[in-house]
Amino acid sequence: MQALIIDDDPMLQQLLSRLLLKQGVEQVRVASGGSEGIQLVSELEPDVLFLDIQMPDIDGLQVLEQLRQSHPELYIVIITGHVDVDAVEQIIRLGANHYLVKPIEENRLLKALSGCTKLSKLKGQ
Repeated sequence: MQALIIDDDPMLQQLLSRLLLKQGVEQVRVASGGSEGIQLVSELEPDVLFLDIQMPDIDGLQVLEQLRQSHPELYIVIITGHVDVDAVEQIIRLGANHYLVKPIEENRLLKALSGCTKLSKLKGQ
């Protein structure tokens, strides 16, 4: 399984990368902004994408909306520091598969990954 992290926080990139590799993800790539991330999704075709909502160049929800149109099969996990009912509704409406709240807890990451693993197994059948 390959993962892509789109987040402008280098510390979160490192933490999430370590956790993903520890859980058996074979390759983790990172992008520091939405534009770079969109390009990498097209190049790498990852199995799972971890996408931050607040970034300096393009809002994560705009990235989510664009990627849902161009890569509808991509398993997308939203990363956010602020959760309210409106934000969760918007995340779901735009097609995210899962979301994680910062600081990321390893057991919640495992839950998000298990959903992606199940999806990958179904695709392989």
